[in-house]
Amino acid sequence: MLAFGTAWPRVRAGLITLALAVGFVSGWPLMSDEALARVGEPWATATHVLRRAQDVLLAPFRPGLNLLVLSERFSLFSGASTVRSWIRIEAREKKSGHWRLVYRPHDAEHREDARVFEYRRVRGAWNPRRSEPQPGYRAFAAFAARRIMSGHPEFSAVRVSLEAVTILPEGRGFRGSGRFSHRVVHTREQVFP
Repeated sequence: MLAFGTAWPRVRAGLITLALAVGFVSGWPLMSDEALARVGEPWATATHVLRRAQDVLLAPFRPGLNLLVLSERFSLFSGASTVRSWIRIEAREKKSGHWRLVYRPHDAEHREDARVFEYRRVRGAWNPRRSEPQPGYRAFAAFAARRIMSGHPEFSAVRVSLEAVTILPEGRGFRGSGRFSHRVVHTREQVFP
């Protein structure tokens, strides 16, 4: 049997290899459920299989990883609040008077003009970085109202607001709260005088 002094380099190499393997498995770039809804099969099946394999492979290490808050799915700013806001754009139908959701980020069903609203320079006007909206938020609301109503004569108004959302652990998506703030409403008469 080797003395501890001569065995230490092998033990150390084994521990480093184990740490690299755990980090590799923990860092697999698995898509969120929202992204999977957009890409469909076979990516959704492959991601679910990999997620299950990841859970099985990391199970023996999970207590230590959780205790030490070690993960390859770390937040760059780990002290940031998990309560954030996202934008919600609704349009009021002339006939019924009901508000209909037309755009919300990360929502596959409500994508009206998403190509424009999500363009990086436009997104900078509405994407909140704290509890208060960006300085360009009101101008964006007027811009959004004009774009949406110009293509939809059946709408009489557009309402833009921020909804408080909670970011789920390990970046696995969002959960809306139903609490809204900073509502801005533009009627057709205001937008097209």
